[in-house]
Amino acid sequence: MSKSEAALTAATLIKRSSQAPIGRDNILGTIESLLGPIALVFSLWATALYYFDGELPPPVLILSVLVFALTFPGQSHLQSSFGRVLLDIAVNWLWVAGLMLAMGIATGYLREFTQDMLVTWFWAAPATELGLHLLLRSAAPLVLKMQGPRQRAIIVGMNEQGTALAQRIRDASYSRIDLVGFVEE
Repeated sequence: MSKSEAALTAATLIKRSSQAPIGRDNILGTIESLLGPIALVFSLWATALYYFDGELPPPVLILSVLVFALTFPGQSHLQSSFGRVLLDIAVNWLWVAGLMLAMGIATGYLREFTQDMLVTWFWAAPATELGLHLLLRSAAPLVLKMQGPRQRAIIVGMNEQGTALAQRIRDASYSRIDLVGFVEE
């Protein structure tokens, strides 16, 4: 690989701030990617159990599969501000609810649900998702500790890309990586 290709790759890596941060471990990343979809599905099930007298009818199960498929994988919110989390959840929920409503109207499937149930789910779903994200924030340090000792890293090359990578590692508060230092050729 030439130097220009390496620089381009490192620059591209640095610009992708919307992706999961460096050092995301499998357990925490998996929990976070499942959290939003599971919150929406469980809030649907809880609402349906209440309105359908303790039963989950087939239309509810089909809707839950559709909601999970539309929202998986969930977004990474651990390093976002509370306002950003609130905005992301609201916008994404409005998008998903709008799609489900349009599809329900187009297929006539909307008649399978009571209006009270859908209105309750409309506010319960984002509230559940927000609550679970806040719970994960408080539990994340414990999850990281359970995964074992921190990993150590050395960055080869103290150039612009190397220092940017070091800064990303330092900024990743849920990372299990300790930056030992740099090695210059």
